[in-house]
Amino acid sequence: MHVAQINFLRAPADCPPDALFERWPSLADIPEAAASSGTRVSVIQVATHTCVLTRHGIDYHFVDLRGMHSPTTRGRFLADLVADIGGQVLHVHSLGFAADAFAVAQRLPRVPILIQDHADRPPRWWRRPRWRTWYAAASGIAFTSPGLAGPPEVGTEPARSKRISWVMSIRARRPPKAGPPGPPGPGPNPAGGRLAAKPPVL
Repeated sequence: MHVAQINFLRAPADCPPDALFERWPSLADIPEAAASSGTRVSVIQVATHTCVLTRHGIDYHFVDLRGMHSPTTRGRFLADLVADIGGQVLHVHSLGFAADAFAVAQRLPRVPILIQDHADRPPRWWRRPRWRTWYAAASGIAFTSPGLAGPPEVGTEPARSKRISWVMSIRARRPPKAGPPGPPGPGPNPAGGRLAAKPPVL
């Protein structure tokens, strides 16, 4: 199985790709944890640079989407990239990029998509028809904490027929480099097999 992990949260402009691993340790910790179980993982990281880095057998595709002003345009580009690298499953970080995830799904209708929180709750407006449509493109939704799933009705909307799980955090193996704090890196990874002991909520 080849998992393509998409991190829509743009990397800081002042941080080149090779230095991002120090600022966001989880950028490497997450896919490496998944890869340790034998899963092939590639990472697509939205950034202000365009390059491909290979680290411990994992390809990191840094892509600059700043000239793409609509989810449809970004989705077409990312879907083509996922197809080019042979991704079989998509793991999307953050509940706030549902429109982009939906756009990718429209181009790759046979590729299952797992959307996971980025330590963020579902947007307040997730009950709106458009957002329900976007979330419906996901094959599953995962939360790093039951509390982030919000009120009980989240179990039926936005994913009435979806499997909703909660996953445990992966602790970074090394502390981040000293300096001013930046935005948080990608969140914990359900593909790494570290699911919580309790059964998922359906």
